[in-house]
Amino acid sequence: MPVSNAAESIPFALEVIFALHQRVRPYNKFLRWELERNALNDEWSADQLLAVIDAILTTGAPSAQRALFLRIEQAARARGHDQVLDAWGEVLVLLRG
Repeated sequence: MPVSNAAESIPFALEVIFALHQRVRPYNKFLRWELERNALNDEWSADQLLAVIDAILTTGAPSAQRALFLRIEQAARARGHDQVLDAWGEVLVLLRG
């Protein structure tokens, strides 16, 4: 996937990540500041999340995209969104790699 296509997923992913933690997504320029001062919890350290986002933005690597999705899926399932995810059917296989 070209980097520009992969990069388009980042704003949506951040919206979901912060929503799963009942928080509003910060503006991009405040993302690091927000994550370092108000961690999402043990699931998402600032360094881990920013490293995956950076890999997606700079390389578009499918492995980085899958890693981000797997973390989002884990957080969503932990918050009771199993039925929504399971309704995606075979798409989950593709997203998980």
